Amino acid sequence: MHIGSLGITDRIKPPKVSTTTTSAKFRSEFVDRLLQPAHCAITGPELDRPANLFVTEGEFVSPAVHDAIETIEYDAPTPAGRSKYALRIVHATTPISMDKYRYHYLFGWDVKLPSEAIAAMQAGIETAFTGDKVILRAISKSLR
Repeated sequence: MHIGSLGITDRIKPPKVSTTTTSAKFRSEFVDRLLQPAHCAITGPELDRPANLFVTEGEFVSPAVHDAIETIEYDAPTPAGRSKYALRIVHATTPISMDKYRYHYLFGWDVKLPSEAIAAMQAGIETAFTGDKVILRAISKSLR
């Protein structure tokens, strides 16, 4: 997801997907991935130091709720002193009518965000969730 909206260029392999009658799970792994500047502002490495493992996984718990986590791992600690970072994301829609809904999202890192990272993350979030709204509108239209 967000390949176009966030300028992701290394998603050449589709995620692993598993489904049940009530949910869908996905997982993508990237080895030696260069991070976007917003991620680097949080983890601390230089822009040219790749993360040894970057994993995106999540679950569509229902049509209205999506839960995801991104983990970033380095073989050696970054200048910030850690070798593993995690970002949790939750999306939820609350129907108002067949044509309207409220869209809520939460995200949080397992570290305190440096001030320079907050602005970079906000810009990325707004871009990503604007893309989500297009998808949600298409899903809503298809359900009529």
